Amino acid sequence: MQPIIASGVALLSLGLIVVVLLLWGINGYIIQPAFLRLEEKQALEDAGRVRSALDGEIANLGTVAIDWANWDDTYAFAQDQNPDYVQSNYPVPATLSRDSKVDLLAIFDRSGRRLLLGNYHPGVKKQLGLDIFSGSVPPVFALLEPLLKEKKAVAGLLSTNHGLIILSAHHILDSKGRGPSRGVLIMGRFFTPASLAALAKRVQVECDFFMADGGRLSPAEQVLFSRLSSSSTRLRQAFRQGFQYQIYPDIANQPLLLLRSKARGEILTIGKSVARLLNISLFLVSSVLLVCLLIYRVRMKISKESLRDSEERYRTLFANKHTVMLLIDPDTGSIVDANPAACRYYGWSLEALKTMCISDINTLAGDKLSAALELAGSGNCKRFVFKHRKADGSIADVEVYSDPMVINGEVLLYSIIHDITERKEAEKNRIRLERQLRQALKVESLGRMAAAVAHHYNNLLCVVMGNLELTRDILPPSLASATTLAEAMAAAKRASEIGQLMLAYLGQTDAEREPLKLGDVCGQCLSDLRGELPEQVTLDLALSAPDPVVQANSSQICLLVENLVTNACEALGDRSGVISVAVGTLSSDEVSGSHYFPAEFKLPSQSTDYACLEVSDTGRGIEENDIDKIFDPFFSTKFTGRGLGLPLVLGAMKSYGGLVSVESVPDQGSRFRVLLPILALGVQG
Repeated sequence: MQPIIASGVALLSLGLIVVVLLLWGINGYIIQPAFLRLEEKQALEDAGRVRSALDGEIANLGTVAIDWANWDDTYAFAQDQNPDYVQSNYPVPATLSRDSKVDLLAIFDRSGRRLLLGNYHPGVKKQLGLDIFSGSVPPVFALLEPLLKEKKAVAGLLSTNHGLIILSAHHILDSKGRGPSRGVLIMGRFFTPASLAALAKRVQVECDFFMADGGRLSPAEQVLFSRLSSSSTRLRQAFRQGFQYQIYPDIANQPLLLLRSKARGEILTIGKSVARLLNISLFLVSSVLLVCLLIYRVRMKISKESLRDSEERYRTLFANKHTVMLLIDPDTGSIVDANPAACRYYGWSLEALKTMCISDINTLAGDKLSAALELAGSGNCKRFVFKHRKADGSIADVEVYSDPMVINGEVLLYSIIHDITERKEAEKNRIRLERQLRQALKVESLGRMAAAVAHHYNNLLCVVMGNLELTRDILPPSLASATTLAEAMAAAKRASEIGQLMLAYLGQTDAEREPLKLGDVCGQCLSDLRGELPEQVTLDLALSAPDPVVQANSSQICLLVENLVTNACEALGDRSGVISVAVGTLSSDEVSGSHYFPAEFKLPSQSTDYACLEVSDTGRGIEENDIDKIFDPFFSTKFTGRGLGLPLVLGAMKSYGGLVSVESVPDQGSRFRVLLPILALGVQG
């Protein structure tokens, strides 16, 4: 057990290390780069808004410049330089800077001669010298020549020795936009730190501008500035360490500024939180899965070891030499294996048994056997009682304990068989002896009571009948009295007959006996009975030859036949049916059935012939619980029965030393067999 757990812990540790490395790789190469790309995209959008705002500043200044350049007074001033124009429109540069955000106003004629140049720097709060354009890159006068030739506006940033300035230059035309052009009007606005702060506040993006010679760039940013400046316009942007860098050109479309906007960092913060949560979740899930895998692996190993031990124990038990064991396929019924005890018990070799099916041994019908196999295979029933056939053809009662078992990955029925033939026979004998004892005790008790009652009853009836005789002789012979006495005498005689019947039940009769052919006596009795039977009842008689001879009284035999036929007729009731009477001989070995009367009768150990009177019917039959009661006096399940017919039959058997056997199936009929000691066999024919 400990080596299995140790190997499982090692496997778990290795699995956790692999999971950590895998999560680290996923976070470093998939999750974080994805959020970084989103952060870069957002930073690029913010930088675009800053750039658009700066372009908007240039466009707004250009609108003002176009308005001034197309003003008729400006058009006239470029022609005559009238000082009134300056006095009325540009007397104080600081006022124009404050009201119109125009820090520079310059007018040049077509030859490039300066006609007007005024400025005010809001950063230093004063006017600058007239050398405002000296040191500008590119020189402002170099911009005027192509502007005059191509007659198109020029706008953008310009670097001067006084800092950055936004310029917008336009042709001077009349108010209708017509020429000829008389010069160029230039307007400018200084781009100060205050302007940058206002721009950043307006676009809500933290940003800054750097010039190559500004001295504020780090060495890495200087390298980046150089690399981006030398690249194509399409690639003049980069994302580094939380900042978006872009190159902004000057008025001549040459790299001028490095525009740096700070990334918000929100997406990366979310990415780190998501990655942390995802990594923790994946780690926990992976840990749980690894633990489950470990538990499963440990259980599988333990299960395999247990299975191996179980199979070893099974092999040891299966080799038992005394207990019969079989392995059976529950689906096909094939015998897969058998132990040595099974080979000895059934009488087949192991090779022969392994080629057989359980149906070759079990005598149960095919569908019932299949149902039993299915029941055993499901585990719902483990104990069965069957009859098994051996190699010598004998049939044995067996008790089978069967349970499904996995052997070599296959589900088989492991069956243990016990021979219970002797036990069942002993149980039958015990039940029969108990029944006989109960019947004997009951008969003995009833006999004593019935004998006493019958004798006292007959004595009293003799007194009654004697007095009735005397009374009949004394009373006048009137019709009424004669009829009354006759009825009383008839009732007394019937009562006396009942008493005699009770004595007959006890076998206490003194009727004379003589040798009689049983078939002849039964035939005569049945001739008289045919007319008394209902029309729907058919009475058949079958006599065997030679006719058995018995020592008996013909009246008692007739009474016996009459009671058995009457009992069969009452069993038919209102239904049509057949009553069969047969007379012949029967060997004691051929006596079947489990109910014998009287209980104390014992069949001889050696085969003995008996005269047999058999009466069978197709009536409603007798319930199993009632068979032991049908010979009790006055017991009857029929509405019309008196309960004395069958007891008289039993009484006759007691007196003759004979036997009555009963076989009955509810709703299929009954069969009574009367066995009498045979005296001789009559002559045939």
